[in-house]
Amino acid sequence: MLTWMTVTNHRKKYQIGNVHILNAIRETPTTSNVSTTVYKWAGTRGPFKIRIPCGECTLTRDVILDTLETELAGVKTTLKTRDWLSTWWKPLLKGAWHTPTVMVNGKVVSQGEAVNHGLLSRHQLSLSDS
Repeated sequence: MLTWMTVTNHRKKYQIGNVHILNAIRETPTTSNVSTTVYKWAGTRGPFKIRIPCGECTLTRDVILDTLETELAGVKTTLKTRDWLSTWWKPLLKGAWHTPTVMVNGKVVSQGEAVNHGLLSRHQLSLSDS
């Protein structure tokens, strides 16, 4: 069962379960141990705008939420979803070139394909213990 989750979407905040989900528009500080960031294929940069939705990005988000809800229910986690085109330099500095990019505490866990829930769980649990 989920204990708490904050979802921020276009300046609205919803409390749902065990995960803080923060939109790139507004971030609130948390006291969590593990920070997970997902860069999805979306965003704007100057005259350019991504209008084609990314199926793997949506699948990655759903896999992460399900993993945090079921396998990592006791781990306090912050999940940030960011648009890739609006903040393209942040994942590139970490060596991530393809969306969807999943980073756990600044380390690239997955890129270019839907994240594997076992791999995500392993990284989350190893960082929550330290």
